[in-house]
Amino acid sequence: MERTRMAVVAGVAAAVVVAGVGAAFVFGFAPGGAENTAPSTESESTGGADTVALNFTIDDRSECGRTCRVVNATVTNVGNETVRNVRFAHELFSNGESGEPNEQVWAGTATVGTLSAGSSAEMQFEVRFGAMEGLAIQSNGGVLFSTAVTPAGNETFENDVQAG
Repeated sequence: MERTRMAVVAGVAAAVVVAGVGAAFVFGFAPGGAENTAPSTESESTGGADTVALNFTIDDRSECGRTCRVVNATVTNVGNETVRNVRFAHELFSNGESGEPNEQVWAGTATVGTLSAGSSAEMQFEVRFGAMEGLAIQSNGGVLFSTAVTPAGNETFENDVQAG
């Protein structure tokens, strides 16, 4: 009898956790241009708008599972010079109760290559995170920092991740 009660309690607890996880991922990356800003992490910009003239825009996103999003973005060289060896370092942070980024939940990279003046390139990357990170983002939103890393310098863009 005691074993049956424990199994029922465990089954109810698992059902509550699964229900919570199923509802946890109703959020998305906001399409549109990013603010050019310094990341809230320890990494620092070595260049800036005067050195690297890139524009980063999130075009859309789609689900690739409960804890996965595919993000499509466009990078445009808005400067007058060719920028070589462009790659992006992405970091997703969940916001704390204060609304400020406080915990990194994912990091990844994407390679763009060479962008001549005025040209654009499309980029796609997958963001994968755990159930607890998904709950944190759903509750308070988050921020995606995307840093363009080039031989001429770095430039960081900030995109809000919508809660709810």
